[in-house]
Amino acid sequence: MQLTITTDDDRIVTVEVDANSSAATLKAILEVETAIPASGQLLLLNGRPLDNSGTLASAGVQNGDLLMLMHRDQATQAAAANQQPQWNADGSAVHPEMLMRQMAASAASMADIGARNPALATAIHDGNVEVFQHFLRSAHTAKQQQDAARQREIDLMNADPFDPEVQRKIAEAIEEANVKENFDQAWEHSPEVFSDVVMLYVNMEVNGIPLKAFVDSGAQRTIMSASCAQRCGIMRLLDKRFAGVARGVGTSKILGRVHAAPLKVAGEHLSGSITVLESNDMEFLFGLDMLRRHQCCIDLKNNLLRFGSCPVSLPFLAEHELPMHLRSEAALAAEGQGAASTSGGTGALAHPESAARRQLHTTWKDGSEMLEEYDLKTAELLLRKRRSRTTWGKDGEWEYLVGDPPAAWQPDKGVLKENSQNPILTRRDTPQAFQWRIRNLPYPRDVFDVSVDAAENKIVVRTSNKKYFKKLSLPELEALKLPLTPAQLQYTHANNTLIVSYAKPLQVLEAEEREREENRKLAADGNVDCKQQ
Repeated sequence: MQLTITTDDDRIVTVEVDANSSAATLKAILEVETAIPASGQLLLLNGRPLDNSGTLASAGVQNGDLLMLMHRDQATQAAAANQQPQWNADGSAVHPEMLMRQMAASAASMADIGARNPALATAIHDGNVEVFQHFLRSAHTAKQQQDAARQREIDLMNADPFDPEVQRKIAEAIEEANVKENFDQAWEHSPEVFSDVVMLYVNMEVNGIPLKAFVDSGAQRTIMSASCAQRCGIMRLLDKRFAGVARGVGTSKILGRVHAAPLKVAGEHLSGSITVLESNDMEFLFGLDMLRRHQCCIDLKNNLLRFGSCPVSLPFLAEHELPMHLRSEAALAAEGQGAASTSGGTGALAHPESAARRQLHTTWKDGSEMLEEYDLKTAELLLRKRRSRTTWGKDGEWEYLVGDPPAAWQPDKGVLKENSQNPILTRRDTPQAFQWRIRNLPYPRDVFDVSVDAAENKIVVRTSNKKYFKKLSLPELEALKLPLTPAQLQYTHANNTLIVSYAKPLQVLEAEEREREENRKLAADGNVDCKQQ
């Protein structure tokens, strides 16, 4: 049989040997091939050393197996090193720097840590030993508390196994064990069920405007957001007599219905009834009413949406064919490329990829700069701040445009600070909308009035009790010379916080998509051309 041998110095040797030969015979052959004395060889099969006296077949060695060849002295040293304690009594690591380097070297481990604990992933990425050790101690303490609680339950069960409370805990333990066994079986035999499922989207046109239609046979009606209907130019056909409330996972106000909207699928012209919602969560959903009307068949085997009313079929779109704001979180995380920096018409990666955020650092020739941070999973803009040079040529203070400034007290600024009960305005955009959050507004919802000032092209927030007034501007729309549309504006109030959202127009979504594509092209080292500057 043919065996492949790999050594601890990364050499690979292929040998032919009989299955009834002993391990000693194989070692003699390897002594010639590797110049390692047979007495100093240690052969490992799946981490288990081979016995010299038995045959290879009896030891479980089969044709095509891979064996590991180590020097006995190195194997002894490795075993001794593994026996050395790696953890302190409080759960912290004995060699935290080495452990952090090992974890940072594994992209899969960092992705998992970033999903479960972004702060820990940031500490590993930044090499912050103190924060890393704090997480380890906290995890160790939590584990000890869980073990102690489990031991108390076991002692209680042993004291009186027929107690009703004990019987209930035993039943819970059995149920948890069954759930874990079921999970392990699914992970072993059908791991695909744990991955994200790409939703069903097809290309359609509504009144000549191309859209990505979400096919949902579980939705009773075909629906469209008010902002999307505005872009498609069908709001003039809206029948407001069909206004109401749509109820599903949540609720949304129905503005009305367009009874015969012009549709185009694969060159065929159709008509469809579209219910227009105030919410902008879903641009265009092709529901069961139109699926039945046009006798559609969702063919998952061939990945097609077949129309019975006309001889056409539409292919379901792959995830990479969807706009960024429609993709799943896993796809967005997989496409993240780390932190990028652009400087005076050129750009380069300023920091390696973190498990949670992507940074884009832009500088201009006059010395001003802007820093942006994006979530790798959702592509959501988390932070945008900018600063300019002072008259004396020094860096000015950061101005936070999106996201919260750090809430840290600075002794050099004095002991006086703004009352924490005053209204606090921050902007936090989502992939589909511009969003502002105004905290510390303890008034009923009917006190607030949020509207569009068409003359100044700004959003006006006011209260009827005259306690708060603010004008919000959108530089992104001003740059594209787009007017604010009242239909795309909505707000809600909960927990003393007013949340104002403005759905991003199609032109903004396309511009952001182009910007993300250009950011992905930034190199890890050195500068690249930046066309926006």
